[in-house]
Formats: sequence, C-alpha cells, structure tokens
Amino acid sequence: FRSRYRQVDVLLVDDIQFLSGKDGTQEGFFHTFNALHGAGRQVVLASDRTPASLPLLEERLRSRFEWGLMADVGVPDHETRLAILRTHAADMPVAIDDGVLAYVAEARPGSVRQLEGSLNRIGALARFTGRIADLELARSVIGSDPRTGSHAAVSPQQVIAEVARHY
Repeated sequence: FRSRYRQVDVLLVDDIQFLSGKDGTQEGFFHTFNALHGAGRQVVLASDRTPASLPLLEERLRSRFEWGLMADVGVPDHETRLAILRTHAADMPVAIDDGVLAYVAEARPGSVRQLEGSLNRIGALARFTGRIADLELARSVIGSDPRTGSHAAVSPQQVIAEVARHY
C-alpha cells in the first residue's frame, strides 16, 4: 500500500467519510497524505459531508482536509441532467428519444445516480417487454418508483381504512 500509493502523481479518494472511526486506516492515510503533499503531488478527496461534520475523524486529518479547496458539487441543472442522460442513452441497447430524456431530466432532479437508475429501468422494461421506450412507459416507471416522491402522501387513517376495507 505504502509503496504503491505514495508514488502516484494524483490520488483520488471517493467516500473519504468512511475513514471515520477507523484508527489504523486513518494513521496510514495520514502518512500517505503527508508523503504526497510533501512531494508536491495532488490529493483529491470526495465526501458526502464536510470534514467538520465527521466526528470520528482525527483532528490532524480534519485540518489537512480543510486545508485545500472545498467545493460543493450540488445537483446538476436541467441542461446538464439532459446531457448526462443523452450520453448514457447512447450506450443503451434500446432507442430512447429526446422527449423521454427531457421528461426524466425534469422528473428526477436529484443525483446523477438517480437519473441513470431511472433511465436504466425504462430501458430494461422496454427491452424485456418488447415495448417502445416512449413517454407513457417513462411515466409509468417513474410514477411507480417510490423514491421519486411523485405519489401523494397517504395518511395513517387512509391506510387503516384501506386495510379494514380489505379484511
């Protein structure tokens, strides 16, 4: 580990928050970080939280993580989401037109993973059922996905009434 990762020009680490609470790993990463920084190399870290919000991260690592440039990437805008979907759709085994891509980009304003997941479900359903990946199919896939939040909130009273009606 030491010989391999302390000799690189750029070290990219995703999900650095998982170092929290892992003392041995933090110790090793601390020395690796120092070796790379001392050699003028680049260290790029990605996390879903800021260093300050990682309670089990050693203070010496936290200070080094806060030392550099921090950028909040955030959620991509509509045009960027559409461009991501077009690129992903080009590699799919089924044809998906721009109308469907625009609908998905509008209906799924969350992360890139959510966008691609929705597009993958549309493509898979079209391919496995022999249907065309049209707007109707896209609406049914996204409308049936509980993560979209597209369904109206159901009250506990409605749940009780429906269960009582069923039984």
